[in-house]
Amino acid sequence: MSMVIDAGIGSADTQPNEASDDCHGHVQDRRSRPRIKVHWPGVLFPEDSTERIETVTQDLSSTGLYCLVPLPFLPCGRFTGILKMPAYDPTDGSPIRNLKCKLRLVRVEPPRNGEVFAGAAFAIEDYHLLVPSHE
Repeated sequence: MSMVIDAGIGSADTQPNEASDDCHGHVQDRRSRPRIKVHWPGVLFPEDSTERIETVTQDLSSTGLYCLVPLPFLPCGRFTGILKMPAYDPTDGSPIRNLKCKLRLVRVEPPRNGEVFAGAAFAIEDYHLLVPSHE
């Protein structure tokens, strides 16, 4: 799946992994941060809305993420996201940690071939782990 990001809006880290020729004909990657392919479930909460949007990440870096969102998706600028990421802490019984993120929508990619999900690219403005409460 190729991701097209409007370079005028997003940061360099939310750019697609496009190759471009420099003046010498060498191919360069435009991303400044590496991305990893992870399929973490999550929930998006649009700013100033009570809507709850279930999602699954497709890739993630330290400053951005790309995920699938169900249609119809009415984009707004800012979201709070909670991602469920695997925990590998043998001292804790929970296999999941919740990562809370402040997100800024950079681009929505339309669905392809009748799919019911659109692609959405977000810049991560802030994030922290939610500490589980032990009773």
